Amino acid sequence: MRTKSRVLVLFYLFIPLLSVAQEITLDLPACRYWQYIFCLNYGTGQDTVKTGRFDEKGHARFSLPERYSSYRGVGVLTIPTTPKRLGIVINGEPVLINEPAGSTDMDNKLMAISSENTYLTSTLSEQASLLQAYYYAMSGLSIRQKGDSLYDRALADTEILSGRYVSFRDSIRRSDYYSARILELLNCLSGVGSAVNISPDSVLNEQHRFLVDELDFRTLYTSGYWSLACDTWFQTCRNDDSLLLSSSRRMLDRCKEDLPVQRELIQSLISIFSKYGKDNLLLDLGREYLTIPLNGMPAPALQLNDKVSIIPKNSLLLFYETGCGNCHKELHDLKEKYWMLESNDIRVVSISADMEREVFESSSTGFPWKDWVYDQRGFNSENFRNYGIVGTPTFILVDKEGIIRGRFAKISELLK
Repeated sequence: MRTKSRVLVLFYLFIPLLSVAQEITLDLPACRYWQYIFCLNYGTGQDTVKTGRFDEKGHARFSLPERYSSYRGVGVLTIPTTPKRLGIVINGEPVLINEPAGSTDMDNKLMAISSENTYLTSTLSEQASLLQAYYYAMSGLSIRQKGDSLYDRALADTEILSGRYVSFRDSIRRSDYYSARILELLNCLSGVGSAVNISPDSVLNEQHRFLVDELDFRTLYTSGYWSLACDTWFQTCRNDDSLLLSSSRRMLDRCKEDLPVQRELIQSLISIFSKYGKDNLLLDLGREYLTIPLNGMPAPALQLNDKVSIIPKNSLLLFYETGCGNCHKELHDLKEKYWMLESNDIRVVSISADMEREVFESSSTGFPWKDWVYDQRGFNSENFRNYGIVGTPTFILVDKEGIIRGRFAKISELLK
């Protein structure tokens, strides 16, 4: 019963995290003059698309910038210095965000009002109620003996509720709401099976099948649950290298027409396999899908400019892009910890994916290291291709012999 209780708690936690929008109106009197930040999820990162302040009445309104007009996914509204945070499903529909009267700036009771939001919260609530009723009936069944009239009644209740739950889950599957796809993802990641009496092993099998064969990867890419989904997938087959390899290929094949999504997936596979000591699988996968130099392989030549190239040795290479939220954080951390690398004679070389010089110079001016590469070719540059860079930021550590010794997404993974 403890596991089932955790499942119910997860649903109640998810209800305030998700809601839907295109034009977003904020009506939060408790937040007069406070700053707000709105971001859109992309894989493991976020784009900050709007920052502003509430007026004297706690009102604000904004629309997504034109370049995000086709975005469909989950955005996140945060109000710094307060616990207020709300996930909002973006699907071309306006949304009003408010909170109950009497709320203070230290409450987190934000609500989003829209048709998709109504479907989302009401369906999550209905599912939680069904599960709670079933677990309650099962508790009554466990304290009674067969032959007891109350036992027969409790048994009938569990069978009725079990059937209702199966029908309910089928209605989510058939729904045209975009929020229904988010609900399916949440059910998978929460370990909620397709039936109330499903075994733990069957739940694992369902999770694996959904993530590998059924999930729309573009939905996952903009959901905010990318890392959790990748970790969940790995746990479903971590003890079977053959299954890890075959399902990796299957997922990469399914998203091959969506380059940003495939890049994110490749980066996640590299990180997960390296983290859990599965580099041998990367070698098998690399020949067909990754085409990248892996740990233990010689580092390719690094093109510093049109005339000069080097084989990096005792170096830390950073591939990044200005405007990438995670890159901004890692550049900040790298500058703070650069002295540690410098004191160990580790050469830092930063390689930019920026396409415009003005953008590149806006972020590179304060670099304390002297080696940087910028060629206006972005991810199509020779360096990005040779090193198989599919996402930023990416750190690559090269030893004094010119052999790659690690690929990292965070400087903290290197300087532990």
